[in-house]
Parts: sequence; structure tokens; C-alpha cells
Amino acid sequence: MLRVTFTLAVLITLASDLGLYFLLPETVATHFDRAGNPNGWMTKEFHLGFLLVLHLAFFAIFFFAPTLVIKSPPRFLNIPNRDFWLQPENRDELYHKWRFLMDSLGLVIFLFFLLMNLVIFEANQSSEPHLNDSLFLTFFVSLLIYMLWWMYKVFSSFRIPE
Repeated sequence: MLRVTFTLAVLITLASDLGLYFLLPETVATHFDRAGNPNGWMTKEFHLGFLLVLHLAFFAIFFFAPTLVIKSPPRFLNIPNRDFWLQPENRDELYHKWRFLMDSLGLVIFLFFLLMNLVIFEANQSSEPHLNDSLFLTFFVSLLIYMLWWMYKVFSSFRIPE
């Protein structure tokens, strides 16, 4: 079910990329200084292309990472208790644990991407674009807190079972 939810978040984000394209001005403020003033711009066509490439690349990474973990040579893997988890009898559990972790991270990252689409859209609605920095910081700090929890889950998920 998590994989379906993750994929749905990707599709909604891609739909927002395409839908907001028609509502953005010809030149889009895409980067902002600490005060919320724009200091980087893109054409809306380049902005759309950039987002589509970025979002599809992230989707591929999150979606295929569990398979890559199983198929990669052991020397390329850096997980806690690697020797235990790479034993043939443990690989299936390794795959499912890693898939859950990557799908949950992917879901949160794509929710962040979707929120950033909306923040950028809102910033570009006036003739003098301005980023709502408190909204951006709320979303960004929330993502950082989640990332800390996710890293804890990675380490705790790969303990050797008793």
C-alpha cells in the first residue's frame, strides 16, 4: 500500500508541474535570498523541463533502489550489519525493509516537492515576486526532522535479529 501511496504522490507532483506551468508568468522566480527576494530566474519552459527531469530522476532512484541493493556487489553496499543481511536467507527481508524505507522517504520527498511547487507558484503571483519564507522554513525544517527520524529507522531496521 505504501508503494501505491508513494506512486500517487509522484503522479500528483508531476500533475502539479504540468498544471502550474499554465498559471506561471513567462519568467519564473525560482531561487530566493534569505529575505525572500528573488535572485534566480528561469523561463517557464525551462522551469517545467527542470522539474520534470528532477522529479522523474528522484522517482527512479526511490523506486529502483531496493532492487539495486539486492543486485549490487556487496562491496558497494554500506548498511549496518551488511554481512548478516547479505546472506541468501536474509536477502528477501533486506529487500522488503529497504523498499519500505525508500517508499516512505520517497513519499515525504514528493510531498515536499509538491509543497515547493505551491510555494514557488504563490511567490510568483505578484508583479514583484516574493517567497513566503516562514512557509518555506516550516516545510524545510519539517523535512529535516523527518530525515533525522528516517536515518534512525535505517540504523534500527538493520540490527541483527535476536
